[in-house]
Amino acid sequence: MFVLDEIIPVSKDTTAKLKVGQWGFKKPSYVEKISPCMEGCPAGNDIPEFMNLVAQGLFDEALREVLWENPLPGVCGRVCFHPCQSNCNRTNLDTELQIREVERAISEYGQWMPSKEKKEVRGKIAIIGSGPAGLSAAYFLGRLGYEVTIFERYPETGGILRYGIPEYRLPKEVLRKELRRIKVLGVKFHTSFEVRKEEIYRFKDKFDGLILAIGASLPRRLNLKGEDLEGVKYGLFWLFNPFGEEVTLQKVVVIGGGDVAVDAARVARRLYPEAQVLMVAPEEEGEFPAQPEGLQEAQEEGVKVIGGFRPLEFLGHGKLEAIRFGKAKVRRDHETGAYLIEDLKGEMLEKAQLAIIAIGQIPDFTLIPQELIEDGKLKADPWTGETVLEKCFVAGDFINKRATVVDAVSSGKRAAISLHCSLTGDSPKEVLSKIRVGRGFAVSYRAFVTGNSKRLGQVAEFSEISRLIFAEEPSHIPKKLKPQVRIKSFKEVKERYSQKEAVKEAQRCFNCGKCIRCDLCFLLCPDLAILKDNPYRVNEMYCKGCGICSAICPRSVIELR
Repeated sequence: MFVLDEIIPVSKDTTAKLKVGQWGFKKPSYVEKISPCMEGCPAGNDIPEFMNLVAQGLFDEALREVLWENPLPGVCGRVCFHPCQSNCNRTNLDTELQIREVERAISEYGQWMPSKEKKEVRGKIAIIGSGPAGLSAAYFLGRLGYEVTIFERYPETGGILRYGIPEYRLPKEVLRKELRRIKVLGVKFHTSFEVRKEEIYRFKDKFDGLILAIGASLPRRLNLKGEDLEGVKYGLFWLFNPFGEEVTLQKVVVIGGGDVAVDAARVARRLYPEAQVLMVAPEEEGEFPAQPEGLQEAQEEGVKVIGGFRPLEFLGHGKLEAIRFGKAKVRRDHETGAYLIEDLKGEMLEKAQLAIIAIGQIPDFTLIPQELIEDGKLKADPWTGETVLEKCFVAGDFINKRATVVDAVSSGKRAAISLHCSLTGDSPKEVLSKIRVGRGFAVSYRAFVTGNSKRLGQVAEFSEISRLIFAEEPSHIPKKLKPQVRIKSFKEVKERYSQKEAVKEAQRCFNCGKCIRCDLCFLLCPDLAILKDNPYRVNEMYCKGCGICSAICPRSVIELR
């Protein structure tokens, strides 16, 4: 038997005497950033944050996190076009994270309810329009302590969410649940209220602030011969009430390639199971502006899709009998960015008893004061929503370039914060610029209320992510009803995640830019210089700046400076 210190020198003292912090001038610091998915989300959702909570099975806490930025997680968890997923760093390893499905699961299983940040009433606000932009503005103003009243022209609240999106994509009970969370904040609703210019002036005097979230309520017309024939309808107008008189149809033709066109075709497929349903658009197949998932589901349900044709004329004697189409090509003007339709040689004739034109919506400028309009366009800041009328802001499709639910939510949030800034004497643009999420239009309400907890302008890119602890694991895609079952009812097509499935999918998240206390830095620091406070910090007396912690951090949270 031998004694170790007789062979080699052995220190029996504590390493606390080895104050190696003077060996290097660079020191690590913990700096949380935003993830590419967060930057891509128009609502500014802190996705790594709520993914981390779901991964632990904490659905109430995850819902609380989501509701910092998005008051409609149940809606967006179904109908959002999920730009976050195309930005997901995980696509560089295997497949994108199913962020939208996890958000839907949070809305299903989380029970947390919001409350006002301020108990005293700060002022009275009127909002005209109860679509996603109006609801979003009301929610955030309610949380800020304002007394909010929404005025809606239709008998029930929800706007496009209630009347324009079919049940198989967005069940009405989901919308009712979202509305309950908004009503908890004291928001009042007046329905069957017809908007007039004079009412806007009256509201401006009666309330401390006004937000116009009227939406794009008029259908875009083709202005073709025969467009006024019986049997020619317009997309959203028809979707508002597709259950008209019972008629026997042999063919339904939907004109357009967007999401409204897809919904119109799928609803027609359910209402007229014996009829052939055809979608025709000038874009080539594969280039339709609709979400690919919805278009694929429509084709699975028997909708025939034809690209590369535009309508030329509606034919019939009093009633629609046929539609004449011409071959066309869509090209983009690189100078203006506009999309132009170029006519080509070739025609086709389609017999039809019902034509649904779904080529977009435009705002009804007759509803608003003339001083808000210039050269046929609304005079308003596209980011803040501020108009030339004092304390009057606009939100939603009135000013958005992209007519989506999540963009409307984002616009409503910005208008709410901007109006609040206007009332408190702050500059809306200056405030929004401080809470801007990345390079997009999104802003963080949480940062506005609590202060910046992370660098909102710095993105944790894939090149900065350490893959040491991440194994390849494909995403879990929720099941869907079979096509032959779908077309027999308006039952929701896609099934939701179970709690176990949501947890498993959330555990695939890299949590880019967020410290989740994985302790790799603590365990691998050769100088024991990492202190597990909240947040973690570095004992600079013992840190020599070797950079191991920064190199092995899986989420790009540690920087050497």
